[in-house]
Amino acid sequence: MTMSSESVETRKIARLQTATDEAQKKMAECEAALKDSEIRLRAAKDLLKQLDPDEQQRIQVQDTPLPRLLESHLVAQNNYQQALTRYNTNQRYLHALKETKSTGQGVSTDIQLTNQTGT
Repeated sequence: MTMSSESVETRKIARLQTATDEAQKKMAECEAALKDSEIRLRAAKDLLKQLDPDEQQRIQVQDTPLPRLLESHLVAQNNYQQALTRYNTNQRYLHALKETKSTGQGVSTDIQLTNQTGT
């Protein structure tokens, strides 16, 4: 391996490490948002369960915060899954690059980095 290709590999690893760190931060943020949405949704359901049975019969679902909270929860779940996938993908590529560099085989393909925007 030449000094130039080793330098390129080192830069790729550094960029991928940065992207992986950013993906991990994003994943943690999305996980916190997901937990928050679960707490809010559970609290709204509990409030509805505490209503007397007659009131429960009269109330319409759209008159409650449930539709908005369900939508927020679904968005939070989707965001978390995307962030988790991005992080796991970056981790796999980072491990593969480091392994390739340590064995001295060189990198045979160009790895696309996935940052917070997914590009």
